Amino acid sequence: GCEGCGTVGASGRRSRIKGLEIGGVASQEGMAISRLWLDSELGEIDARGELDSWAPLGYELDFVADGRLAEVTRLFALRTALSGAARCQCRSAGIDGEFEISGRPVSTEMGIGKARLEEVALDRAVLRRTGGHLEFESRVATARRVVIGGLRLNQASILRPRGSVQEGRTLVDSPQGLVK
Repeated sequence: GCEGCGTVGASGRRSRIKGLEIGGVASQEGMAISRLWLDSELGEIDARGELDSWAPLGYELDFVADGRLAEVTRLFALRTALSGAARCQCRSAGIDGEFEISGRPVSTEMGIGKARLEEVALDRAVLRRTGGHLEFESRVATARRVVIGGLRLNQASILRPRGSVQEGRTLVDSPQGLVK
């Protein structure tokens, strides 16, 4: 392991790595990863899986991630004001800078701009990066409660949300939303 062993970043913005542990069996072709643990200002990841090739870097990982949303958006989506924390049990596969992450992110409490959301979940969420673009989709996004100023919504659902992150802004579209 290491402490204070570097930074991670995107588009010239950096986040400090607080700790890193890697365990597994490496060969000339790749690596069987028994544990990859990373703690940074973005959050913490605990992963297992395979590095299929070193060049180009190809991998398949199963992981649990606990993210600090304000730091994640500072690095990847500057104009999206998220706050709070989220957890995801995920699977990721990628080659070089292109990847796909799938899972079910959840948050007990989070903020989007001036809105506060409680018990948020994205079912069958997918985040992918292809050709330098980030795109996402989910079967359904739910929140037990959404509060925006004096407006309070209970049991809110957005069906098939999908969108992208472009020039630091997050764009979202959905065919239908429901409030019970």
